[in-house]
Amino acid sequence: MSRLSSLVVGLAPADRVGPGRKRYALILLLLIYTSNFIDRTIVGIVAQPMKEDLGLADWQLGLIGGLAFALFYTAMGLPIARAAERQSGGDHQPVAVGVVRLHRFVRLHPEL
Repeated sequence: MSRLSSLVVGLAPADRVGPGRKRYALILLLLIYTSNFIDRTIVGIVAQPMKEDLGLADWQLGLIGGLAFALFYTAMGLPIARAAERQSGGDHQPVAVGVVRLHRFVRLHPEL
């Protein structure tokens, strides 16, 4: 059943994927998860100094840390996922990580 489902989807069975590729995928996912965790933590750490420095109200700070973050990831996650489905190869991963890093930079420098 497992082999049939992987053939239907068009994926290689897990036993045909080499250990190097599995390790690469694991390390890449770990780095992306760590980067995402640090991103969410940094905003919490610098929220008060950023609020004082830029003269933001509480609701503006909430938009930067909450609603804007969620809307960006929702709006950009769908097109990136669709592009990843249509492309073969791993060319979409660096682009997706670059878009997330660009968003992080914009979030941490709202004065721009």
